[in-house]
Amino acid sequence: MFTVSKDFSDNNPATVTVTLNCSQGTPSPASAPASESSPATFLVTGANPGTTCNANEAGLPPNYVSTPCSATMSVGSCTIVNNAVASFTVAKDFVPNNAQSVQIGATCSSGVVSPPNATISEGNPWTFTVTGYQAGATCTGIESPVPAGYISTGNCTAVIVSFTASCTIVNTLGTPSPTPSPGPTQLPGSTTPTPNTAVGGNVVLPVGGGESGGDCCTSLFVIVLVGLVGVVSAGGALAFSRRIQS
Repeated sequence: MFTVSKDFSDNNPATVTVTLNCSQGTPSPASAPASESSPATFLVTGANPGTTCNANEAGLPPNYVSTPCSATMSVGSCTIVNNAVASFTVAKDFVPNNAQSVQIGATCSSGVVSPPNATISEGNPWTFTVTGYQAGATCTGIESPVPAGYISTGNCTAVIVSFTASCTIVNTLGTPSPTPSPGPTQLPGSTTPTPNTAVGGNVVLPVGGGESGGDCCTSLFVIVLVGLVGVVSAGGALAFSRRIQS
Protein backbone atom coordinates (compact mmCIF):
# COMPACT_ATOMS: atom_id res chain seq x y z
CA MET A 1 0.00 0.00 0.00
CA PHE A 2 1.26 3.48 -0.85
CA THR A 3 -0.41 6.71 0.39
CA VAL A 4 -0.12 10.15 -1.19
CA SER A 5 -1.17 13.16 0.93
CA LYS A 6 -1.86 16.75 -0.12
CA ASP A 7 -0.68 19.96 1.56
CA PHE A 8 -1.78 23.41 0.36
CA SER A 9 0.26 26.21 1.95
CA ASP A 10 -2.94 28.24 2.47
CA ASN A 11 -5.05 25.21 3.45
CA ASN A 12 -7.09 25.17 0.24
CA PRO A 13 -9.73 22.39 0.42
CA ALA A 14 -9.51 21.72 -3.34
CA THR A 15 -9.28 18.16 -4.66
CA VAL A 16 -6.71 17.12 -7.27
CA THR A 17 -6.06 13.93 -9.24
CA VAL A 18 -2.96 11.97 -8.22
CA THR A 19 -1.10 9.36 -10.31
CA LEU A 20 1.57 6.99 -9.01
CA ASN A 21 4.46 5.49 -10.99
CA CYS A 22 6.80 2.91 -9.42
CA SER A 23 10.17 1.57 -10.53
CA GLN A 24 8.80 -1.98 -10.06
CA GLY A 25 5.26 -3.30 -9.80
CA THR A 26 1.87 -1.94 -10.90
CA PRO A 27 -0.08 0.66 -8.88
CA SER A 28 -3.84 0.32 -8.64
CA PRO A 29 -5.88 2.30 -9.34
CA ALA A 30 -4.06 4.21 -12.08
CA SER A 31 -5.14 7.51 -10.49
CA ALA A 32 -7.07 8.65 -7.42
CA PRO A 33 -8.47 11.91 -5.98
CA ALA A 34 -6.68 13.60 -3.08
CA SER A 35 -7.21 16.64 -0.86
CA GLU A 36 -5.79 17.89 2.43
CA SER A 37 -8.44 16.00 4.33
CA SER A 38 -8.49 12.87 2.17
CA PRO A 39 -5.23 11.31 0.81
CA ALA A 40 -5.00 9.00 -2.23
CA THR A 41 -4.22 5.32 -1.53
CA PHE A 42 -2.67 2.89 -4.05
CA LEU A 43 -2.07 -0.86 -3.97
CA VAL A 44 1.23 -1.67 -5.70
CA THR A 45 1.49 -5.26 -6.96
CA GLY A 46 4.88 -6.84 -7.63
CA ALA A 47 6.98 -4.26 -5.77
CA ASN A 48 9.58 -4.90 -3.10
CA PRO A 49 10.59 -2.73 -0.11
CA GLY A 50 13.29 -0.92 -2.14
CA THR A 51 10.94 0.01 -4.99
CA THR A 52 10.67 3.81 -5.50
CA CYS A 53 7.30 5.32 -6.33
CA ASN A 54 6.75 8.86 -7.66
CA ALA A 55 3.50 10.75 -7.17
CA ASN A 56 2.27 13.53 -9.49
CA GLU A 57 -0.95 15.51 -9.67
CA ALA A 58 -3.28 16.94 -12.31
CA GLY A 59 -6.08 19.45 -12.05
CA LEU A 60 -4.15 21.78 -9.76
CA PRO A 61 -5.99 25.10 -9.20
CA PRO A 62 -4.38 28.27 -10.62
CA ASN A 63 -1.97 30.34 -8.52
CA TYR A 64 -0.20 27.32 -7.07
CA VAL A 65 3.20 25.73 -7.59
CA SER A 66 3.29 21.95 -7.27
CA THR A 67 6.06 19.92 -5.69
CA PRO A 68 5.79 16.19 -6.61
CA CYS A 69 6.88 13.64 -4.03
CA SER A 70 8.49 10.22 -3.98
CA ALA A 71 9.39 7.48 -1.50
CA THR A 72 10.29 3.80 -1.35
CA MET A 73 7.73 1.13 -0.64
CA SER A 74 9.41 0.55 2.72
CA VAL A 75 8.35 4.13 3.66
CA GLY A 76 5.01 3.74 1.94
CA SER A 77 3.91 7.40 1.76
CA CYS A 78 4.78 10.91 0.58
CA THR A 79 3.16 14.36 0.44
CA ILE A 80 2.63 16.62 -2.56
CA VAL A 81 2.99 20.27 -1.50
CA ASN A 82 1.17 23.08 -3.29
CA ASN A 83 2.55 26.54 -2.56
CA ALA A 84 0.12 29.39 -3.11
CA VAL A 85 1.46 32.28 -5.23
CA ALA A 86 0.15 35.82 -4.65
CA SER A 87 0.95 39.31 -5.90
CA PHE A 88 1.65 42.19 -3.50
CA THR A 89 1.58 45.66 -5.11
CA VAL A 90 3.05 48.74 -3.42
CA ALA A 91 2.13 52.16 -4.85
CA LYS A 92 3.48 55.67 -4.14
CA ASP A 93 1.61 58.94 -3.62
CA PHE A 94 3.31 62.32 -3.23
CA VAL A 95 1.31 65.30 -1.90
CA PRO A 96 1.65 67.47 -3.94
CA ASN A 97 2.53 65.31 -6.95
CA ASN A 98 6.21 64.57 -7.49
CA ALA A 99 7.91 62.37 -10.08
CA GLN A 100 10.69 61.38 -7.67
CA SER A 101 11.57 57.67 -7.32
CA VAL A 102 12.00 55.95 -3.96
CA GLN A 103 13.41 52.64 -2.76
CA ILE A 104 11.05 50.15 -1.12
CA GLY A 105 11.28 46.69 0.33
CA ALA A 106 8.60 44.12 1.11
CA THR A 107 8.12 41.44 3.74
CA CYS A 108 5.25 39.07 4.53
CA SER A 109 4.29 37.23 7.69
CA SER A 110 4.72 33.96 5.75
CA GLY A 111 5.99 32.93 2.34
CA VAL A 112 8.95 34.08 0.28
CA VAL A 113 8.91 37.57 -1.28
CA SER A 114 10.61 38.17 -4.62
CA PRO A 115 12.43 40.44 -5.31
CA PRO A 116 13.25 41.69 -1.80
CA ASN A 117 13.27 45.36 -2.88
CA ALA A 118 12.46 47.60 -5.83
CA THR A 119 12.22 51.23 -7.05
CA ILE A 120 8.82 52.88 -7.43
CA SER A 121 7.42 56.33 -8.23
CA GLU A 122 4.02 57.94 -8.42
CA GLY A 123 2.11 56.18 -11.18
CA ASN A 124 4.69 53.37 -11.35
CA PRO A 125 4.01 50.87 -8.56
CA TRP A 126 5.85 47.60 -8.09
CA THR A 127 4.30 44.14 -7.77
CA PHE A 128 6.13 41.58 -5.64
CA THR A 129 5.59 37.82 -5.86
CA VAL A 130 4.81 35.98 -2.64
CA THR A 131 5.22 32.18 -2.80
CA GLY A 132 4.16 29.64 -0.20
CA TYR A 133 2.26 31.98 2.09
CA GLN A 134 -0.22 30.76 4.68
CA ALA A 135 -3.87 31.80 4.98
CA GLY A 136 -4.26 35.29 6.43
CA ALA A 137 -0.71 36.36 5.56
CA THR A 138 0.00 40.08 5.98
CA CYS A 139 2.50 41.87 3.73
CA THR A 140 4.28 45.15 4.45
CA GLY A 141 5.79 47.72 2.09
CA ILE A 142 8.79 49.52 3.58
CA GLU A 143 10.11 52.88 2.32
CA SER A 144 13.75 53.68 3.08
CA PRO A 145 14.96 56.33 3.09
CA VAL A 146 12.07 58.82 3.24
CA PRO A 147 12.69 61.62 0.69
CA ALA A 148 14.16 64.77 2.23
CA GLY A 149 11.58 67.40 3.09
CA TYR A 150 8.68 64.94 3.17
CA ILE A 151 6.64 63.38 5.97
CA SER A 152 5.86 59.70 5.34
CA THR A 153 2.82 57.73 6.47
CA GLY A 154 5.40 55.04 7.16
CA ASN A 155 5.14 51.43 6.12
CA CYS A 156 1.91 50.25 4.50
CA THR A 157 0.34 46.83 5.07
CA ALA A 158 -2.29 44.61 3.47
CA VAL A 159 -3.70 41.11 3.96
CA ILE A 160 -3.53 38.67 1.02
CA VAL A 161 -7.05 37.91 -0.14
CA SER A 162 -7.76 35.82 -3.28
CA PHE A 163 -4.05 35.71 -4.15
CA THR A 164 -3.59 39.50 -4.15
CA ALA A 165 -2.81 42.41 -1.83
CA SER A 166 -1.92 46.08 -2.31
CA CYS A 167 -1.19 49.22 -0.32
CA THR A 168 0.06 52.80 -0.82
CA ILE A 169 2.81 54.76 0.92
CA VAL A 170 1.99 58.49 1.08
CA ASN A 171 4.62 61.25 1.31
CA THR A 172 3.41 64.75 2.21
CA LEU A 173 5.62 67.79 1.71
CA GLY A 174 6.57 69.11 5.13
CA THR A 175 5.86 72.66 6.38
CA PRO A 176 9.06 74.59 7.24
CA SER A 177 9.30 75.72 10.85
CA PRO A 178 8.72 79.49 11.22
CA THR A 179 11.79 81.65 11.90
CA PRO A 180 11.52 83.27 15.36
CA SER A 181 11.25 87.10 15.32
CA PRO A 182 14.18 88.82 17.04
CA GLY A 183 13.32 90.37 20.41
CA PRO A 184 14.29 93.87 21.58
CA THR A 185 18.00 94.43 22.07
CA GLN A 186 19.06 95.20 25.64
CA LEU A 187 22.39 96.91 26.24
CA PRO A 188 24.86 95.07 28.48
CA GLY A 189 24.55 96.12 32.13
CA SER A 190 21.29 97.98 31.64
CA THR A 191 18.24 97.39 33.81
CA THR A 192 14.63 98.39 33.66
CA PRO A 193 13.76 100.61 36.64
CA THR A 194 10.74 99.70 38.66
CA PRO A 195 9.16 102.45 40.75
CA ASN A 196 8.48 101.72 44.41
CA THR A 197 5.33 102.72 46.28
CA ALA A 198 5.35 105.89 48.38
CA VAL A 199 5.48 105.16 52.10
CA GLY A 200 4.76 107.62 54.90
CA GLY A 201 4.92 110.73 52.72
CA ASN A 202 8.30 109.78 51.20
CA VAL A 203 8.68 108.39 47.65
CA VAL A 204 11.54 106.01 46.83
CA LEU A 205 12.49 105.37 43.18
CA PRO A 206 15.40 103.07 42.22
CA VAL A 207 17.88 104.67 39.87
CA GLY A 208 20.13 102.53 37.61
CA GLY A 209 23.62 103.29 36.48
CA GLY A 210 25.78 102.02 39.31
CA GLU A 211 26.13 99.60 42.16
CA SER A 212 26.03 100.43 45.86
CA GLY A 213 29.47 101.03 47.25
CA GLY A 214 31.03 101.49 43.81
CA ASP A 215 33.56 104.09 42.71
CA CYS A 216 31.16 105.69 40.23
CA CYS A 217 30.89 109.46 40.40
CA THR A 218 27.74 110.77 42.05
CA SER A 219 25.47 113.12 40.16
CA LEU A 220 22.89 115.21 41.91
CA PHE A 221 19.54 115.96 40.40
CA VAL A 222 16.98 118.31 41.74
CA ILE A 223 13.45 117.30 41.00
CA VAL A 224 10.38 119.26 41.81
CA LEU A 225 7.26 117.09 42.02
CA VAL A 226 3.95 118.47 43.26
CA GLY A 227 5.66 120.94 45.53
CA LEU A 228 8.18 118.45 46.89
CA VAL A 229 11.93 118.90 46.64
CA GLY A 230 14.12 115.85 46.56
CA VAL A 231 17.70 114.93 45.86
CA VAL A 232 18.57 112.03 43.57
CA SER A 233 21.89 110.22 43.93
CA ALA A 234 22.93 108.01 40.97
CA GLY A 235 24.33 105.46 43.40
CA GLY A 236 21.38 105.47 45.81
CA ALA A 237 17.65 106.31 45.95
CA LEU A 238 15.43 109.36 45.81
CA ALA A 239 14.16 110.53 49.19
CA PHE A 240 11.93 113.49 49.66
CA SER A 241 12.87 115.30 52.88
CA ARG A 242 10.36 118.06 53.30
CA ARG A 243 7.27 119.61 51.89
CA ILE A 244 7.46 123.23 50.71
CA GLN A 245 4.68 125.25 52.23
CA SER A 246 2.79 127.32 49.77
